Formats: sequence, C-alpha cells, structure tokens
Amino acid sequence: LPQITNLISQVILANLPLVMDVLLRIFQDTAAITKDINHLMQSIPKLVEALKYANTRNADLTALEKQLNQIIPRVCIGLPNACMSLNEEASMEMFQLIAQTDYQISLLNKNEHENNWLKALEKVSTNKSINGMLQGAATRILYDKKFIQQKETQLYMSQALSKGNKPIEAALWISGFLHGSGLILIHDPSLWNVIDQWMNNVPFELFRDVLPVLRRTFSRFPNAEKEQMLKLAVKGQVQEKKNDELDQSELIEWNKDDIKEKLPTLKIILNL
Repeated sequence: LPQITNLISQVILANLPLVMDVLLRIFQDTAAITKDINHLMQSIPKLVEALKYANTRNADLTALEKQLNQIIPRVCIGLPNACMSLNEEASMEMFQLIAQTDYQISLLNKNEHENNWLKALEKVSTNKSINGMLQGAATRILYDKKFIQQKETQLYMSQALSKGNKPIEAALWISGFLHGSGLILIHDPSLWNVIDQWMNNVPFELFRDVLPVLRRTFSRFPNAEKEQMLKLAVKGQVQEKKNDELDQSELIEWNKDDIKEKLPTLKIILNL
C-alpha cells in the first residue's frame, strides 16, 4: 500500500489522469484487504499530499479522498491493538507513525477525523499493556490538543509513575510525554512535582537502569530549558501558583549576546 501511494503522488505531479484511474482502482482493492495498521498509517501522508497537489492543479480526486476517509477511521479503530505487545524497535517505529499521522490529520482540518483520532489516542494512553513511551506520547498529544485538561494529565502521569509500575516503564512514559519539548514541566509545577517525587523514590540499583532513557530524553532539550530545570531540581517540590502570580526567578535567563545576534533577523521576519 505505501508503494502504491508513492506512485499516486508521482502520477499527480506528472499529470497522467488515465494512469491515475488505474492506480486508484489498484489502491482501492489493496486497501480493502490490508489489515496491517502500520501500512495504512504509512499511506496517509502521501494521500494527504496528493490531495493538496490536486487542489493546486484543479484535478478531480474525489475517489482518492473517499479512500482516505475510509482509511483514517480504520486506523483509529485498529491503533490501540496495533500498539500492544511491541518490542523496543517496533515501539519506536509506531511512535514515529503516531506523530506523523497526528500531523497529517491536523492538516486535513476535519473535526470528525480529529475527534476519532484523539479518542483512539486516549485508549492508547490508558492501556497498561502498551509500551510506556507510546502511552506518554499519546497523553502529550491529548494535552497539547486540549482533549484532556491539566488535572487529567497530572492524573495520567501519577498513574504511570506510581510504585506499582516498573521504573523503566515509567522512564519510557516520561520519554514519550516530553518528546520534542520540556517546557511543559517548567510552566506546570504540578507535573514537575510528580516527576520530582518519582525520581526521589526510585531505588539506586534501579535508577542505573533508567538513567540512559532519562539522559537521552533530557539531553535533547535546549540549554536554556535544561538550566531552568536544574534550578527547579535544586528546589525539589515547587509550590504551585495561581495564574496571576509570577515569580521572576523562574523566568528563563536568555543569553544577551545571542539575542543581539538574532534580533536583526527577527525584525525582518516581523517586518519591523
């Protein structure tokens, strides 16, 4: 199926409508018998891209859009089961597919697809039979899309980092949740406190096992974020503040020389 979608993309660029008709029939027949959720997810980016190209070329790809509208619900239904019992390598592949699919569905800007996708991710985030990294990543997307609120996110994190779960699974959950940005911990003390408390309770002999996962996660953050987290770590538990309260000591300290270097470019971008 991914090979066929690649061909469809090329045929649209080449403007070959007769070949497209043949490919769409092949795609429809292949998609109907494909049960591999990974293959279905891999086909979505090229289909979305094809529809975007079609709009610019005034091509009629109603049949292609129809197939996409059938594939996305199948992915949403099959995603939780597809995420279960995966080894580390397969979990990483699924992690990339989830991030990719989430982005493509956002591009479509269709509420029905978006809602079905987020409901599928909610099932992933709460299924303890699924790798912790995938649970954490699903929870982060739900939080960023405002599908779940801060209190629910804190509850999910507390459950994932509870004593009943293995430290390595908790570390993987943190890795998935913080993938791409750690600012959420700086701006939300309640989430920081959950992780801080968990870190304090991990036995030393087990901490050595989770350290590589945590180091890999936090090392990807910008230096300014890491320095701010270091200040928070020294404090331990952070007192939660009301929305109208602001602690100047918790603001990220930007490098003045770095600002001077980037300011001219920023002025051009903002047309100042």
